Amino acid sequence: VLHKISTMRKKKRELARSRQAVENRPREDVPPPAEPYEYGEELQPAPEAQPRREAAVMDSYLAVPEKELIYYLIKFGEYMFVPERDVAYGSAPQEELTVAEYIRNSLDEDEVVFTCDIFRRIYDLYYGFAASLPAGEDSAARQERIQRYFSTHEDQAVTAQTLDIICEQHPVTVKTFRESIMPEHLQLSAVVPKAVYIYKYRIVDLSCTALTKEIMQMQRDGGDEETLKQAVERLQLLNTIKKQLAKSSKRL
Repeated sequence: VLHKISTMRKKKRELARSRQAVENRPREDVPPPAEPYEYGEELQPAPEAQPRREAAVMDSYLAVPEKELIYYLIKFGEYMFVPERDVAYGSAPQEELTVAEYIRNSLDEDEVVFTCDIFRRIYDLYYGFAASLPAGEDSAARQERIQRYFSTHEDQAVTAQTLDIICEQHPVTVKTFRESIMPEHLQLSAVVPKAVYIYKYRIVDLSCTALTKEIMQMQRDGGDEETLKQAVERLQLLNTIKKQLAKSSKRL
């Protein structure tokens, strides 16, 4: 345990030095880190905003789960993903997927694209670099290469966000180490799908908010009744999907 803690502290100091070196260099504006989603946190609807601030508020609303997904890519993207049902029943996985493959497949099936520029850039860079890695390496070795690539990237915004994600924000002690009931990489079957559900929930929630405003505007303007009816039906469908996503996220 003491040896493991010493290794973690050493790695933390190295990352902190790299981060300090980046911060001391002149760089372009980098968006502030979004607050992480807390496990078990209740899903909240999109915040109301004044028209002139609406775009910034909506970007922030989606940046939180986008950063969460980038976190799992940078930290565990090359680790094998075991579906929750296989973990629960101790059966062999029905298909072999890495965490990165699961995230990409989950987003591609609904044609979801990151809205935050820096997270979208990291997302795209990840899959390009991962594809160039030599085959046959174990997950930990591949992940270390990826973290090194991003933490020393020529794009200072990418480097800054990466270091913010992988650097520990609290001291590692014997007490906190022992209180970690299960290593994080063994919880991926629950936390990664939850992060995907939360992201999709927020996307649908924003669509509901926008469509509600359209409906209200049509009612004020006395719009076509058939068009209004179709919009209300779309809103009902979106609300059903939103409830399903919220329910799925709470199961994990």
